[in-house]
Amino acid sequence: MGQDSSRAADNRSAWAATRAGPGARLRQALKGSACNSTFPAAAPVGRWPWGRHWPLAGCGGGGGNAAAVDTGTGTAPGAATPAANPPDYFPMAVGDRWVYADSVDGAAPLQTAFRVIGMQTVGGAPALVAQADDGGTTREEIYVRTAEGITRTPAASADAVTLAIGPVLVLRLPVQAGDSYTAVDKTVPACYDFDSDGVLDPLTVQSRTTVVGFETLDTPAGSQSGVAHLRTVLTQTTTLSGNGAVVTVSSTTDDWYAPGLGPLRKLTVTDANGSTERSDSIVQAFRVGGLASEHVPPQVDAVLPADGSTQAGDAVLKASYSEAMDRSSGPVLQLTAPDGSAVAADITWDDDRTARLVPQAPLAAGVYTARATTAAQDLAGNVLAAARVWSFTVAPAGP
Repeated sequence: MGQDSSRAADNRSAWAATRAGPGARLRQALKGSACNSTFPAAAPVGRWPWGRHWPLAGCGGGGGNAAAVDTGTGTAPGAATPAANPPDYFPMAVGDRWVYADSVDGAAPLQTAFRVIGMQTVGGAPALVAQADDGGTTREEIYVRTAEGITRTPAASADAVTLAIGPVLVLRLPVQAGDSYTAVDKTVPACYDFDSDGVLDPLTVQSRTTVVGFETLDTPAGSQSGVAHLRTVLTQTTTLSGNGAVVTVSSTTDDWYAPGLGPLRKLTVTDANGSTERSDSIVQAFRVGGLASEHVPPQVDAVLPADGSTQAGDAVLKASYSEAMDRSSGPVLQLTAPDGSAVAADITWDDDRTARLVPQAPLAAGVYTARATTAAQDLAGNVLAAARVWSFTVAPAGP
């Protein structure tokens, strides 16, 4: 993930540089990933200390002017109430997956994969464990479905703020136009030293969600009708112990959920001490239950080294695919030594379509067999139709 990780770091560093100034420390801390610790150098404004990933839509938003949020390509909301047997706007089962393109203030989008990986028990009730992978970090999130709705429960590895706030109602069921509810209203008494005076400051988090209506929404993964449009108002406030100043970060988040598919898009406009940021996450591909955004298996377009070629001992493998791939796929490349043993190597991605295998030690002379495996999957979870196998020779080292 080398270049992708560097690109993400560059984008976030650029954000930090443009936002430096009064209130910058609070803006970072309020969106950071831990309490009473060192926050990332450049945490995007649209990320909160809880519910940081966009599929947690019911946790979002807050305080900004709702009219300022662009509803994208969706049609005007309808006021119809769902039928007696309402559709499932948050389907989740082990194996389901969504891939999103995340962008901040128009920067180059970054890929985030969100998949359901297993089950566990929370408070005696079955819960689904989801994993979010943004190409640089991987986190687990836990969801419980009750009669009231979908609740996100903090994982054991969650940061202190998330653990302190506890379970959050993501989506109240059934989804009905005009419904409005409080997702969270809680104060963490001693959270983070925002003003660097050696005293932990409190953090109050309040959010309220309203179902705007039902729409048609166009995405790169297709057009969906009957999409539930939710708007959440979120406010995060601290009182600085040093001078008693009250500082507030507020945002408005619009989320769209498709029946039978789940979260499609999250659009957030955040105001932090007069500085505004816009973040947008939109689905690129999905595989939910028996539904998928597409069913065409990827192909290997090209490989390096070339089949039958002669290489030096520092040779590396590359495979280029016909479409954007899921970078969290398993061992997509393998290399076998002349004696039949597996070559110890590291696998990274140059970009969404190009995988690279780098041996951990120089290759000895002999004929090597390379394989692009069927572990490779595209964004919708379609696997490589057949493995690609080729060979090359490593020449003996010179005197």
